[in-house]
Amino acid sequence: MAFFVFTYNTSKEIDLLIAEKKPYPSLIRLLDHQIISIVSKSSNAIYNILIGVSNLTPVNQPHPHFQTVSSCGGIDKLYSLFKKNLSPGSKDNSAKCIGFLFKAKEITNIEMRKDIIAYLKTTLSSSESWLKNNSKQILRLLAENSINRSEIEKDGFKIPE
Repeated sequence: MAFFVFTYNTSKEIDLLIAEKKPYPSLIRLLDHQIISIVSKSSNAIYNILIGVSNLTPVNQPHPHFQTVSSCGGIDKLYSLFKKNLSPGSKDNSAKCIGFLFKAKEITNIEMRKDIIAYLKTTLSSSESWLKNNSKQILRLLAENSINRSEIEKDGFKIPE
């Protein structure tokens, strides 16, 4: 899928140019595709755009694309993809996308909040350093909101440095 190639490891300028083209509705529709590799590449592209733009805003500010993704049903689609667990990559990407979207913002859906935070916490024990580092970063962003932080710190959990 070409969109994944355009979003992978790009500069801030390219991330902003891609975001200006309003790619989310099309990419989110592809999350329902029958071919798992297309679903995976679509969720990767969404993640790449979200992370690129997220890195341009302060950690204590909500993600600038939250409303755009939410308004086209993207958060619900990503959560549905997370629960389907089509592949480890699709589950991981959807959790990370939701985490970035709720940067410094309460995850109001209680089930979603518990599921996403619990998943991110479990990935901290992965042997893959990139996965651990991504999860730490996203948990820190989520913890900028006090409700999310309470869920993260439940049972004495501390986000590793």
